[in-house]
Amino acid sequence: MDRASYFQNINSVSSPLMLLRDQLDAVIKSRTNELTENMDVYLDFAERLSQVDNDEAKARATFIRMQCSDIDTEDFFEQHRESWGIPKFEEDLLTVDDFKNGFLFTFRDHSTSWCEDAEARDWFFKSVESRVARNYEFWACDNGPE
Repeated sequence: MDRASYFQNINSVSSPLMLLRDQLDAVIKSRTNELTENMDVYLDFAERLSQVDNDEAKARATFIRMQCSDIDTEDFFEQHRESWGIPKFEEDLLTVDDFKNGFLFTFRDHSTSWCEDAEARDWFFKSVESRVARNYEFWACDNGPE
């Protein structure tokens, strides 16, 4: 499959986070102040997500619990990310390290120095993941953030 078709397909995947839109607002509010971040909000969301009759939702609930417990989630994330509507970009534009407590924490907006910068930016602005992100960084050249 060519990359254009890949991004078209992945962008059509509905995130399991959308299954609990109302409860997602509580997660968003809890992320506004790092000093008052409450782990119970994430675990409560994971519990509700695990009760949904949907394999992707159950897997995302597991991911949230694993990250809240400081368990290495890289392999789990790579196994499930596409079923959650999170694309695999070339040059690792988005990795498990960009997630905290099971939710996108940092989005690194890349300049045209990276081959899929436009696709990553397009995904971010259209994705529910962007609603919970706390850090938005612009990376220029090939040496990191400006």
